[in-house]
Amino acid sequence: MSTPTPVFTSLTTEIDWTVSVGVDANGNPLPAGEAPVSSTLGFRPDGNASFGTGNYQFTLSAAYSGQPAQAETMKALANGLGKSLPPGNYWLGVKQTDQLGTQTIDSAWVEIPFSIPPQPVAPASPTAVSVK
Repeated sequence: MSTPTPVFTSLTTEIDWTVSVGVDANGNPLPAGEAPVSSTLGFRPDGNASFGTGNYQFTLSAAYSGQPAQAETMKALANGLGKSLPPGNYWLGVKQTDQLGTQTIDSAWVEIPFSIPPQPVAPASPTAVSVK
C-alpha cells in the first residue's frame, strides 16, 4: 500500500483550530478544575529530515482565549516568530497544554501540511513608452 501524497493547502489568511475542553484523548471527562491554558504551534519545512512531529524549526505559544475556537493571523504568526515564513511547503503541528492546580500536561501533536504561496510584487513601470 502506498503512502498518500499530502495536499499542501495554501495559508493565505490565518490558522484556525479548536481547543479540546472537558475531555481526555479517549473522550472521558477531565478531572474537575483541569482547563486549557495555551496551545503551541510548530512549523517545520517539508522534506527537511532534521525535523519531525514534535520537533519543529519554529514554535509559537498561543494563550487560550477562553473559547474553543482559536485563530492566529499571518501577521500575528510573523510577529510571534519574529519573521515571516518564506514561500514553500510546511507542516503545522498543534498541541494543547492544560493545567490542574500547579501541574500542566500536554496533548499529543496534531499535524497537517500547508503551503505559503509566493506573493505577487509590483513590477517596475514600463519604459520607452511613445506615441507615433
